[in-house]
Amino acid sequence: MLFKKKEKEKKASKVINANESAVASESTAAARALPCRIKIYCVGGYSTSFWAKNVTAEFAVRGISAEVSAYPIADIDATGAEADMILIGPQARYIEEKARKLFPETPIAVVPFDVFGRANGTAGVEFIKNLSESSGKSHIQELGI
Repeated sequence: MLFKKKEKEKKASKVINANESAVASESTAAARALPCRIKIYCVGGYSTSFWAKNVTAEFAVRGISAEVSAYPIADIDATGAEADMILIGPQARYIEEKARKLFPETPIAVVPFDVFGRANGTAGVEFIKNLSESSGKSHIQELGI
C-alpha cells in the first residue's frame, strides 16, 4: 500500500513538472510570437486594405506572426511610430521623404507597382522579406521575415 502511494506521488510530481515546463515553453513561444507591425500608407486605403489582407494571409500560411495594416497618408504622423516597418503604396510615393525624416530608425519603402497592383500576398511577403534583410533590423528578422 505504501509503495503504491509513493508511486502515485512520483507520477503526480512528474505531471506537475511537465505542466510547468509546458507553461514556460508557451510563454517563451508567446514572447517570440509577438506580431511584427507593418503599416502601409496610401491615399485612400481601399486597395491597400485588400493588399494588406492578402499579405497577412500569406504570413499566416508561412506561420509568421505579422500584422499588416493599411492607413491613409494623413495618419502617418499619428500611427507611424508604432510600426516595425513602414510601406508606402506606389500612388503615395511622394510621402517617402517625409516618412524617412519622421521615422529615421524604421525601415521604409515604396511598394513597387508590380507587387502592389496584383495584390499578390506571396509577392508582398517576398518584398517585405527583402526589405527586412536589407534593413538589418534583427527584431524583424527573428520573426522569420
